[in-house]
Amino acid sequence: LSLSLSPRLLCAMASDDVPSGSTWVLFQNALIYQHEPAGVSAKRLDDAAWMVVDEVTGLVVAVGGEGDALPTAEADMARVHDLQGRRVLPGLMDAHIHCLGMGECQTFVDLADCHSMPDLLARVRQHAEANPDADVITGTGWDQHKLFPDAGSRRLPSRHDIDAVVADRPVFLYRICWHIGVCNTRALELAGVPLEPSGVPSVEGGVIELDATGVPTGVLKETAVAFILRYATAPSNAVCKPQESCGCKTTRTTTTLVLMFRVNMFDFLCSLRGGFLRQFHRCFRHVKDRRLERRMDFAARALQQCLANGLTAVQTNDNQGAFTVYDTLFARNEKKCRVFLTVDADEVGTAGCPCSGSRAHSGFLNCNRAKIFSDGSLGAETAALTLPYRGGSADNCGVLLHTDEQLVGLMRRANEASFQLEVHAIGDRAAQQVVKAFVEAGITPADRPILTHCQVLNKDIVEEMERLGVVANVQPSFAITDAAWAKEKLPPSLLPYSYAWNTLLSAGVRCAGGSDAPVEHCSPLQGMYDCVFRERGSGSEGPFQPTEKLSMEQAIGMYTIAAAFAAGTTALQGRVTGCLAAGAAADFIVLDRDVVAAPEQLLECQVLETWVGAKQMYDAAAPDTITAGAPALLANAPGKNGPPWRRLGPCHCCH
Repeated sequence: LSLSLSPRLLCAMASDDVPSGSTWVLFQNALIYQHEPAGVSAKRLDDAAWMVVDEVTGLVVAVGGEGDALPTAEADMARVHDLQGRRVLPGLMDAHIHCLGMGECQTFVDLADCHSMPDLLARVRQHAEANPDADVITGTGWDQHKLFPDAGSRRLPSRHDIDAVVADRPVFLYRICWHIGVCNTRALELAGVPLEPSGVPSVEGGVIELDATGVPTGVLKETAVAFILRYATAPSNAVCKPQESCGCKTTRTTTTLVLMFRVNMFDFLCSLRGGFLRQFHRCFRHVKDRRLERRMDFAARALQQCLANGLTAVQTNDNQGAFTVYDTLFARNEKKCRVFLTVDADEVGTAGCPCSGSRAHSGFLNCNRAKIFSDGSLGAETAALTLPYRGGSADNCGVLLHTDEQLVGLMRRANEASFQLEVHAIGDRAAQQVVKAFVEAGITPADRPILTHCQVLNKDIVEEMERLGVVANVQPSFAITDAAWAKEKLPPSLLPYSYAWNTLLSAGVRCAGGSDAPVEHCSPLQGMYDCVFRERGSGSEGPFQPTEKLSMEQAIGMYTIAAAFAAGTTALQGRVTGCLAAGAAADFIVLDRDVVAAPEQLLECQVLETWVGAKQMYDAAAPDTITAGAPALLANAPGKNGPPWRRLGPCHCCH
């Protein structure tokens, strides 16, 4: 359906399918953004002045300009909203986000703004003192470049640093990239790692760093992070205390109980005569229920934050069992945005993994995408490049996580299960491997394959992406927060095709916008600002790759029609289009100022209302509403160029 058709024709076409009368709601006296519903360019059309939606079907009935006739008399409308000349945008979508991670990060120590070791240690100490019952202290966001500005004295934190403030329980602090972490001595002890120059286990795909004497420093890299956490920590929420409703009298964790039974199975079997099995079942069921409730709380907090920031839909990468979390939450909670769930490709075909095309709650919950990781991160120098990193060893070109054959096999397996493919690729060597594997796996443009991050490319990769119909799933804010790293670590010859959003669009590649929250803030208005200006604040060094700046029209297209295209072919039978036209889903937001005319005001703009399926899901004027800018997120979290939550270590809400 083309928006070049007159509003009157659009009205007539919509009214054939939708009964008029008491279910129609009129929004008038507005600046309703209009653009072409298809294609890469997202060409802007003239603003509409009014829109009619049906609150039962959740669809747009008609849109029109000044002087165009309404589809029915105003008096016959169920309600009329006078928007007083405010700007209305189509519902904005985040094409790459981690909603459960957003919620869980609220329990972590935020170290992103630490500019010295004393500052970092003070925050860890304060968090430990404020949470005396926490079994494990987890932090994230530190960067050695901030902690030690002088390059001559720069180093990574060590276990000895952390021991000085917390020594009685395990502490683990993730670096900004989530590919490196540092733990205290207690964590190493609980994991069984010897603190002497012998017997330190080797970890496939990871490193337990040793000092000059061969003793662990506490620094862990890549898969060693998960190795240590798996054995050093237990889920603190999985403890049943006597006063809780399950009636269980034990204060041990479920993990400890299971290990105890494995050690002495005879004693366990004998205990069944005393009815312990029934008690254990009650405990296990209670732990499982608490785990689900906690994850639902994480999801609810994150989705409310998304709605407050103008997101009507999220394409979220979450860990195993997430479909059940959202399904249960949506059965209870009316305030929701649309969720398009991405599962890990390793989960496809396993118990608990939803099938491709799974839908619930009238299309508010969908799953049809599987994700594969091809390389690591730029910050940890594990993103796979064609040339060595600057300032390091001559042979350090990063890491490919799969052989060519393995990657093709993963793609075929997911594709045969009818999943849309999303592949994480940061370095140009990884991107080359991925686009080649798309061809060998038989992936076609109709499959809408997605290359996520696309931070370092080259001319041949861009041309191949266009030929194969690959969607570039990019995070505009990375061009700001990664700028210093990119200029420091990347060979100069790789910079011209780095964070090259305009180059991709000019070549005919669709670019969908995402935040990777909680890595960056989930605000799509922030993402648009970074698309348009590629710098923040008067004190910056100037825009990074200024030729890659986008127009406001292009930026809006990334978070609307391109993101909707990336969501897949099954999304509400094509109703979620990223446009406001007759027959489309009535997903839209109302802003307090016209950022289309004045994009420099994007960072000050407030979302007043968020509507999803013709229902108001967020109202800034409500007395109990959350604040869009509330510090509910961390600046850096899993996904900043890194593996999903469950690969990094035990998620304390599900393992």
